[in-house]
Amino acid sequence: GYEPREWQLDITEALLLGLDSVLIAGTGAGKTMPFMLPLKYDEQRTILVISPLKILQEDQAHRFTVAGIPAVAVNGDTWATVQSDLNAHKYRAILTSPEMCLEFPAFRQYLSTPEFQRHLTTVAVDEAHCIGQWGGDFRKHYAMLHKLRALFPSTIPFLAATATLPPAAREEVCAELNIDLHDSYFVNLGNDRPNITQEVRFVESAHDYAALAELLPTTARTAKEIPKTLIFVNSRVGTQEACREIRKLFPRHLRKRIDFLHAVRKDKSKARVMRRFRSGSTRILVATEAAGMGADIPDIMQVIQLGVPQSLSVYLQRAGRGVRDTTLHGRAILLVEKSVFKKQKKRKKKGKDDEDSDEELDVDASKVWVKEIDPALRTYIASKVCRRTTTDKYFDNPPGRLAPTGPCCDVCEGTSPPLPNELLGAVDPPTRPSTPVESPHVTPASSPKKNGKRPMQPSNPARRGELLKRVRDALHNWRVSTRKREYLHSSLTSTALMSDKVLNKIASN
Repeated sequence: GYEPREWQLDITEALLLGLDSVLIAGTGAGKTMPFMLPLKYDEQRTILVISPLKILQEDQAHRFTVAGIPAVAVNGDTWATVQSDLNAHKYRAILTSPEMCLEFPAFRQYLSTPEFQRHLTTVAVDEAHCIGQWGGDFRKHYAMLHKLRALFPSTIPFLAATATLPPAAREEVCAELNIDLHDSYFVNLGNDRPNITQEVRFVESAHDYAALAELLPTTARTAKEIPKTLIFVNSRVGTQEACREIRKLFPRHLRKRIDFLHAVRKDKSKARVMRRFRSGSTRILVATEAAGMGADIPDIMQVIQLGVPQSLSVYLQRAGRGVRDTTLHGRAILLVEKSVFKKQKKRKKKGKDDEDSDEELDVDASKVWVKEIDPALRTYIASKVCRRTTTDKYFDNPPGRLAPTGPCCDVCEGTSPPLPNELLGAVDPPTRPSTPVESPHVTPASSPKKNGKRPMQPSNPARRGELLKRVRDALHNWRVSTRKREYLHSSLTSTALMSDKVLNKIASN
């Protein structure tokens, strides 16, 4: 009874015509439908879906099956039981990982058979942003997906689908998958979620579990009084610690309604936890990335991120797990630890000639952040304008976003917390210079005079605002294009040429 949207039909048509495609759409927008529609059009066709997590593979296989399409998750845990059915071509949707495709000989041989390739319609890379985020030492095979091109006929189109792909990351994903945007079909619906209120709050640390008390109904007497809540932390140990501390906030008879999930839990345990959370038996789930991609649950009313994540893209992916049912309105809250907005003087490293010296090390007059985070995420935290406007600009979302279905964000509502002094001006430069225009920017010299004092000398001020963004984007584009031109078949990502930390330092000086 589902009526496909126009953009879903357009993507399907492009794939049937053999065009590589790139799809950017918010979480819950229906990105899976273009995976299914070609199979509905022709019942002889099959699709290969590259998916990052086993729990997500299982969830998607279930959705294909419910839609009447035989599907299976193929990974190291299931291979022995599904191999014979694969050889008998009983499945039309195969969900698997880069590692299985590239490093598992028996499965790779199956993918290479003429019978399989004759019916293959598309290779879909779901959660395509993982190519840039995970393609280093963590999941190196995400930086080797271009090798799949050699495995299949050139007529088989590739589809890259994700909710968060800023322009620089988009170039990197297309380079890795050998997708030429000029000769492919590109759909950018943006990633705004109008039914989620966005908020930022400050906490003592990423382990400030007491700060969660004011966000949770600790006086609840029944499970139904607790809105379904997903709390993200950045470590496996943190999930257990947070779960333990949150349970202490609630009456004893409700503590079993609070659980945790991370990637190292046994598969049966993970399946049980997600099943209980989906049904509503579990009301609060503390999780790592394992639920960030695997929780396709319509009625999560509140998403809380305790401690800043890796990037703004990661945060919006997690926040987007809330209220997948668009008839509901929920909220996403980012709890930022104080170390993010503290600065300290940058101390120079002692050289070999200084090891035996009793003199103090030179101290750079400029200050650095105590905790380095993604610059885009820092801009989001410090934003003095609508948080949706900030994300629209960073992700290059198309104009004409839908009006919020409830409160927009804490900035628009006038409830955003006051920013620490160090963050004021982190987004926009001051309207006038802090020193007279004719005065040169000066800093203490590194070499003292005979009297032991360091004279002041001219120094170039750090780049800020729009200039800083242009320089950073130029360096990022150089990094991506150099890897594509010189190291296309390397397993390393573009960050091996220049790390984000080095890139940001060069851009700001």
